[in-house]
Amino acid sequence: MAIYIKTLSFSTRGAFKPERDDSRVNDALQQLQSQGAKISDVRVAFGESLVIYLIIYEATSPII
Repeated sequence: MAIYIKTLSFSTRGAFKPERDDSRVNDALQQLQSQGAKISDVRVAFGESLVIYLIIYEATSPII
């Protein structure tokens, strides 16, 4: 299997909001796993007004 990435980004507007972002990230993880992906890592980067999640996964082809 090959390794791919999926990125998600959210505006923070001054405060990180896990109650909003967690469900969106969990939905993306669930979608990838339901299509046969094996999640290898999830990384988070914070910018001035942005949160970026990088999901690294293994699959036979990219999952959109």
